[in-house]
Amino acid sequence: MAQEAIEAVIGKVPAYFRPPMGLTNPHLRKALTLQGLSILGWDVRPFDVGLEAEKVIKRVLKKIRNGSIIVLHDKARSPDDSAQLIDELISEIKKRGYVFSEIQELVGAGAYQTAKKGNGSEPEISFPSCLESEEGGRRGGFQRFLARKLASTSYGRKAIKEPVTLEVFKTRPSFKFLVGLGLVLFSFVLGWPMVGLFSFLSAYLKNPALLMVGPAFYGFSHLVWLFGMVLAGQDCIKYGHIMLSWFLKRILEKRLN
Repeated sequence: MAQEAIEAVIGKVPAYFRPPMGLTNPHLRKALTLQGLSILGWDVRPFDVGLEAEKVIKRVLKKIRNGSIIVLHDKARSPDDSAQLIDELISEIKKRGYVFSEIQELVGAGAYQTAKKGNGSEPEISFPSCLESEEGGRRGGFQRFLARKLASTSYGRKAIKEPVTLEVFKTRPSFKFLVGLGLVLFSFVLGWPMVGLFSFLSAYLKNPALLMVGPAFYGFSHLVWLFGMVLAGQDCIKYGHIMLSWFLKRILEKRLN
């Protein structure tokens, strides 16, 4: 009924749905699919009902970031007070270098549907806040939900924007790195395998004293591991960062197209 009423007034059918209070349930998915709607939430909620305008503005400015969506209410506030609050809030936000944009610019998809009655396809869920988990966790949607969470982090955004290749692995690593990596791998040989070996020898040779040799090797393996990490440390971080960025970029591209 809401879709039809809006279409009758503006001649367009909305593509987004904001659940009251941000609450969802498992039955909502089917209804949204039939109407071609996607859920859109918010990430800045100043709890402004009955609150002084100055405090509302202060709370909003403390929470906003790039891509933020702010939710405000007109309850318990006159039209003139609401207009004044919004004017002051917009001015303060612009002073901090932010600009305002329409939903379709923010999420990268149109705010209105091309089909009159919805497209019947599975609705995409775009939630800048933590209110999206329930809908995103059903029938494979959890992977998309998790991908969006990863893409929203600073590391995820950087991995998506920056070109990441594995060309660095075609060049020969430094001798220091190879020695360090070799010591790290060798430390695992000195650990539990030696504990098991000397436990077996102690039982086979009936010599209880050999039981102490295994734990000694295990403790020594930690020193070898630490020394190896010191030698290979910087290159390990570099190679690990490249691998993680490359892998994350591929996963996010696959899940989020």
